[in-house]
Amino acid sequence: MDYKEMAEELLKMRSEWSHVAANEELARLTKGECFVLNYLEKRGGTAFPKDLSREMQVSTARIAALLKHMEMKGWVTRAADCQDNRQVIVSLTPAGRAEIEDKREKALEDVARLLEFLGPRDAETLLRIQKKVVKEFAGQE
Repeated sequence: MDYKEMAEELLKMRSEWSHVAANEELARLTKGECFVLNYLEKRGGTAFPKDLSREMQVSTARIAALLKHMEMKGWVTRAADCQDNRQVIVSLTPAGRAEIEDKREKALEDVARLLEFLGPRDAETLLRIQKKVVKEFAGQE
């Protein structure tokens, strides 16, 4: 088994995989505004900008700009933390919650269609392999 040759094939497939609708929807959920909305929703609706910066691995300046746009859309609010006025706390609004629920539902529909196309056996295999890879390699840099 030539792993280098297989790696070449995998690289080629990853490029093509990025154009599969289900993958595009999942990728959207892990970037930018959707990432922030998901992060807030999963953590009770609030977070500090520095936590968002760390999780997204972007600068605090980038987070500030992103939050400004999201505030203009009515998806989040920013206010001084009542525990520590030097800190700003970001809160998810009902409109932001509705937005991420809609986007998540769209992604789930696309992924469910993909898994249905694969059939039970291949769908379970795909999930098993991805879990194995994440368990072993997630967080490694």
